Amino acid sequence: MPYYAVARGREVGIYSSWRECRPQVYCCKGARYRKFENLIEAKEYCENDGRYYIYPVYVDGACRNNGRENAKGGYGVYYGDEDPRNVSVPLDRVDPNGIRPTNQRAELWAMNHALKNILNELQDETEKGKAIIYSDSIYAINCLTKWPEKWIYNGWQNSRGRTISNQELIEENYDLYESINEEYDDRDWGSLRFVHVKGHSGVEGNEEADRLANLAVDEYGQRSIFRSIFGF
Repeated sequence: MPYYAVARGREVGIYSSWRECRPQVYCCKGARYRKFENLIEAKEYCENDGRYYIYPVYVDGACRNNGRENAKGGYGVYYGDEDPRNVSVPLDRVDPNGIRPTNQRAELWAMNHALKNILNELQDETEKGKAIIYSDSIYAINCLTKWPEKWIYNGWQNSRGRTISNQELIEENYDLYESINEEYDDRDWGSLRFVHVKGHSGVEGNEEADRLANLAVDEYGQRSIFRSIFGF
């Protein structure tokens, strides 16, 4: 369902059809409006007075035989149809040897990839606008927005006094998140926003990220096989 967001016009708001939207912006000097496929992005556009572009980034991780010795993992990041930034990455291409893949680690790596892309584009001044990251992993989101301050205070230990799982990756993600927010603050864009979506619920972007993640799992181990056969 399309959403027509009018940030500046005769009547600011979100409309479900161009027929409803058009009278609010037609021949209206200084009108700002855009069509969105997502209500969250339409609301954000209205809230920021249409001052900057908003785009979605979908991230997902996958792991087969999770927790077992033969586990295989990968992640996908999806920006849109035929976007060159879409990726499908097996975990053995990013993780040190000996670290067993898990679902949570795959989700964290997907988030890591998206965060690096966003920050690099901001620093290179090639950003297209403000990102909203969509993930079906509440764990990966909470590792950035809910738990870090307590973990940092406790020396990255949990309530049992043990070092939290995936500490080094979570720390890196949190540093990236903080750096992005500094860049956004300089632009008066507010903080980076995350949206939790239910997996396999028909959300196109999430389904595509899931597809890319599973393609990555299919490729897990192929590099090591190639090396063992050809010696490089």
